[in-house]
Amino acid sequence: MQPDFPDAAPAVSLTTGAVLPQSRIPVTPTLIITGALATRDVYPMHHDRDFARCHGNPDILMNILTTNGLLSRIVGEWSGGARLTRLVTRLRAPAYPHHTLTVGGTVADAAGGRAVMKLRAVTEAGVHAEATASVSCRAGVDR
Repeated sequence: MQPDFPDAAPAVSLTTGAVLPQSRIPVTPTLIITGALATRDVYPMHHDRDFARCHGNPDILMNILTTNGLLSRIVGEWSGGARLTRLVTRLRAPAYPHHTLTVGGTVADAAGGRAVMKLRAVTEAGVHAEATASVSCRAGVDR
């Protein structure tokens, strides 16, 4: 059996109005637990299924720091490695194991070597997160 790996997000021309291609990330128990451990988030909701169920969830759920890390990675891939200068994320619905996180978005503004992207991450449970990312490019945004 081949392990589930996220799709790479292809680099795109960051011009105002550009639609960013969707990237899919399998939400596995391992991703959730290792993301929580890597960010030193030991809250049981992220690794203890019984605890999560006692609090009304069907399973463990991904923490916001893992979500931000995944969004940052995708923004970096879309922008061809531009420097992420700001990421503002709002969680909407949990991301549970065995779901797929699908991230897409648009370029809201691009000028003078900077770009602002509006992102949306969706799972089977609904909109997981909405975010605004700002990047700065050395050689200008329009590649």
